[in-house]
Amino acid sequence: MAEHVGTFDVAIKSWMDPSAPPMESNGVAIRTLHMGGRVLHEEFQGDMMGTPFTGLSRSGYDNVSGKWWSTWTDSMSTGIMLSEGECDENFNCTYIGTYNDPIKEGPVTNRYVAKWKSSDEQYFAMYGPGRDGDEVKMMEMIYTRR
Repeated sequence: MAEHVGTFDVAIKSWMDPSAPPMESNGVAIRTLHMGGRVLHEEFQGDMMGTPFTGLSRSGYDNVSGKWWSTWTDSMSTGIMLSEGECDENFNCTYIGTYNDPIKEGPVTNRYVAKWKSSDEQYFAMYGPGRDGDEVKMMEMIYTRR
């Protein structure tokens, strides 16, 4: 995880409607290691739909379950998303997470993937249930190291 530490500029595309063009915005992610190097901590600042947006993520590996875990909370919600997943030797990961959606007023399950093109560039995509129940892309982020 140490190679993922640093400051990253983030280009974001978000889809409220999968048939419409994405909304685009930018942000900055600062990643540091905590807990003796066992937890990757990310502080995110940017904008979402023209509104200032902050987020906090932590991720690590659970030796007991043998799975990677991740948490996320942000300034547009009041809860936390908890995810669990698998990563390959290049730290390309697929997670399944749940959070309480304020629009649906209940739990929602989503999937996200994180892939490293190099130690300086990461691709992230989040997928969730669409109106018809099929999975749709909700967000795409490209992290580029400063």
